[in-house]
Amino acid sequence: MAKRYSDKVQHLLTEKQGILRHKVEGSERPIYDPAAHAHRTYGGDYRIVESLAPWDDVAEYHTTAEFAHTDKGYINHCGPTALTNAVIMLTKRKHPDDKMPVPPAQIFSRVAKFGQKFFLYNNVNFMGFIGGTSDVYAGIYIGRVLKMLGIKDYHVTVPRVMNEENLERVFREGGLAYLMLHKHECYKNHHVICNGLVILKDEKENRKVYLKIMDGWSRRPAYIDYEAAKLDFFWGIQ
Repeated sequence: MAKRYSDKVQHLLTEKQGILRHKVEGSERPIYDPAAHAHRTYGGDYRIVESLAPWDDVAEYHTTAEFAHTDKGYINHCGPTALTNAVIMLTKRKHPDDKMPVPPAQIFSRVAKFGQKFFLYNNVNFMGFIGGTSDVYAGIYIGRVLKMLGIKDYHVTVPRVMNEENLERVFREGGLAYLMLHKHECYKNHHVICNGLVILKDEKENRKVYLKIMDGWSRRPAYIDYEAAKLDFFWGIQ
């Protein structure tokens, strides 16, 4: 889990953002088939007309459960898990013919310990208020992890509002997006890596966008209906 707000503040944020974004039917649980979800939610015969998936060949979907008992144990560690998934893809893309030099659990351990050392990730959960990865300093965390691990070909952008234009640009340019989800019905307070998106249209040319994510829960791609996540923020890795 990402760093959480107090119940009162979280309630106010939910009320405020609820004015900007309504709940999307079926988005309270993970989505693995975007076309089926679009059909159930919006009607019409939706089909994928474009897939922006520049990372499919190097993606490994590691989970928080997989790393929970690493070292002395971790909680609220969605941020380090997301960064581990990103580091693996970036490394494999740079060295496509080589095996990963260290196992995923060792990468996670280095990432998590580094975050704790600089107070960018806190391995605690105090009354649901303190713990997890800082939203404000997540960009610094990403950048320093890349530097620590010698990944020099990518940089971290400024935080951007999650909209279709910003996200499409990231993937058309071959980048990744580190999403900070706070009001999504399923993921709520959660940090994930978005490694692509799909564009769907129905027979009337109505357009829908679904984000492909490494949600840290499943060992396969999951999807977020853009309508259920827009206006949150993300950091680009490009």
